[in-house]
Parts: sequence; structure tokens; C-alpha cells
Amino acid sequence: MIIAFSQHIFYACLCWLCMTVITAGMTLTVIPSGLFAENQSVTLQCELNPKPPTPIVVSFIIRLSTSNQSSLCALEPSNGICKETPNPCRITYHASCPNDTLYIIHVAISRNWNGASVFCQSRKNWGNSVVISVKVPITSVTLTPTSVTVIAGQQMNLTCATSYCNPPANIT
Repeated sequence: MIIAFSQHIFYACLCWLCMTVITAGMTLTVIPSGLFAENQSVTLQCELNPKPPTPIVVSFIIRLSTSNQSSLCALEPSNGICKETPNPCRITYHASCPNDTLYIIHVAISRNWNGASVFCQSRKNWGNSVVISVKVPITSVTLTPTSVTVIAGQQMNLTCATSYCNPPANIT
């Protein structure tokens, strides 16, 4: 009896793994890949496995934190165009649906996307997640105090601060 129950659990897990492989049939690609500059324009491309089940609606999702997730755009293809696509997707993100398996949007990376994960989702299934790393340059450096008179041998404390940047500044 125990062996039969163990076999049942094993086959149930194996079946679940098989379904996971089948339903996770989409891949998100960020072009170009790597470390992004603030305000850099990138292409998010979601590709489904051939012959996906219909109806197909693919959403591009950004997760800024565990409690802050939102849809950038939802796309539904129809003969090489995105049908019933809201204006922000068409105008802001220049959305395109070249065929039933390829969905594309163009976005400008903002600094608050640093550490965010982006993925595409269709129905209850989703593809791989890409973590965004944003390079933000230093825009200002402040040294305080700005003017001081010291006597030779007197100890002096100076403070150097930079604007927000990523990666963090190395002040020596």
C-alpha cells in the first residue's frame, strides 16, 4: 500500500513537471541585453512556442517589488497586427504583433526599474523573468564645508556626497 501511494505521488509530480514544461512555452528577450543606461530605449520581445492555444493575449508585466506589479501592455494578434490594443500600447510602446507567436514593445528604462523583473504572461502561464539593472550616472558632487580656514596641524573633517547613482559611487 505504501509503495503504491509513493508511486502515485511520483507520477503526479512527474505529470506536473510535464505540464509545467508545456505551459511555460514563452521566452522574454530584452534587446540589447546587459546593464542599461537610464532612459535607454530597449525592445521587449515575447516569443511563444509554435501553435499556441487560442485566444492569445500576451501581457508584458513589470514587478518593481513584491507588492508592486503592473502590466505595461496587453497584446492580441490578428493577421500581423495587434487588435483591440489600447492607445498607451500602440503610441507609447510602439507595440507590434508580427504573427501569432511574436509580441514586441519598445520601452525607455527609468531609474526606478533598477532591480525590477520583467516577464510576459499569457492567460495563467508566464515565461522567464529578466531582472533589469539600470546604470545611473552621478549628476552632482558636493564637498562640505565649502570654505574654511584651518591652522597647520589642525584636524579637519570634510564630507563628500554625490547625487543618486548606480552603481554606487566609490568616494575615497
